[in-house]
Amino acid sequence: MNTPVTGQLTLEGVRVLDLTWVYAGPVCTQLLADQGAEVIKLESERSMDVGRVGGPWLHDTNTSPDGGGGFTRVNRNKRAITLNLKTPEGNRLFKELVAQSDVLVNNYMAGTLKRMGLGWDVLRDVNPRLIMCECSGMGQTGPYSGHVAYGQSLLALAGHYELTGYPDSHPVMPAYTYADFASPTIAAFAVTSALIWRKQSGVGQYIDLSQFEVTASLLAEAQFEYLINGAERTREGNAEPGCLVHNVFRCAGNDAWCAIVIRTPAEWSAFCAIAGDSRLPASLEPAGDTSHIESIIEEWTVTRSSAEVMETLQAAGIEAGRVQNTADIVDGDEHVQQRGYFETYEHLLGEQVRVDGVPFKMSLTPAHVRKPGPTYGGDNDYIFGEMLGLSAERINELRQSGVIG
Repeated sequence: MNTPVTGQLTLEGVRVLDLTWVYAGPVCTQLLADQGAEVIKLESERSMDVGRVGGPWLHDTNTSPDGGGGFTRVNRNKRAITLNLKTPEGNRLFKELVAQSDVLVNNYMAGTLKRMGLGWDVLRDVNPRLIMCECSGMGQTGPYSGHVAYGQSLLALAGHYELTGYPDSHPVMPAYTYADFASPTIAAFAVTSALIWRKQSGVGQYIDLSQFEVTASLLAEAQFEYLINGAERTREGNAEPGCLVHNVFRCAGNDAWCAIVIRTPAEWSAFCAIAGDSRLPASLEPAGDTSHIESIIEEWTVTRSSAEVMETLQAAGIEAGRVQNTADIVDGDEHVQQRGYFETYEHLLGEQVRVDGVPFKMSLTPAHVRKPGPTYGGDNDYIFGEMLGLSAERINELRQSGVIG
């Protein structure tokens, strides 16, 4: 039996060319970088990642194009270079990088690289082992392929707004574009799967990922219900079909709440025993009007803190979770603190900054935040010099001519 090598990350030795920007694309390559892949983020003055000019900024000090919180978070553990692909020399150098890389990821609009003469049909000849993942909003084909896509519009198209809100009101936008995190997670899985296949077959492959389809896949249950029974789900507020109780309830304190879900008769009986209120019926029907029952439940919760409600119900096997804000999670949640979720790195202003870490633990290859998002073009000398073998004089010439920059 081979003894496992500890201290080495799972994707060490894998080189990724990162042509991504904003959130969805960079999150994909961040997940790969967290696991040890050498991720080289490629930008230029014409196509700088717009995330570089956004905050939040440490002490409200705008240090653009470097040091912004959002950019740093999704580009951690990466290198960064500048290269103008629209110049002949930039195009040639890019192909040299491709020849020495394992993976290329971009989230440009469909067909962008192909129009630049750098599509899959060209790059697979440059490097037959290349895995190329294009994470466009709508996919590379289809009538929507040329549409501009961001998280909120993807959620609308994929049906999420139709399920968000109250029956007597209009669709409601969720406060956070979780599509921007679901899609890149699937993309990272697809890339990793392709790397495993390449180890067996020796050849790379092309991945056409549609963020629209990934976002739609998050509602597979509602789609399945329509496909099988022709039943179309719509806005139901906080209710959930099949549950006896499914809502958030006010607790003691200022704007304090706890989510409570009761699914089975046994769970309902357990709650009734805890509440000790004779007005609560011995049984409930999932499809019944529970507004009166919920008002009685809230009479019990409003006299207790959200933490007490959660712990009391959880001890009885009932799903309950206090509604936490960001400060609660970062500074007050003992579970998160004990698991060491938040890590620190040194900001370019010289201070230690806390950031979210890797949300899972691996026994032999534990990943962590090794460095913040890279400075603009900060690795030009290393990549073009040590990796591609260009002299310092040649690199300077390319800077002067606008090829690197």
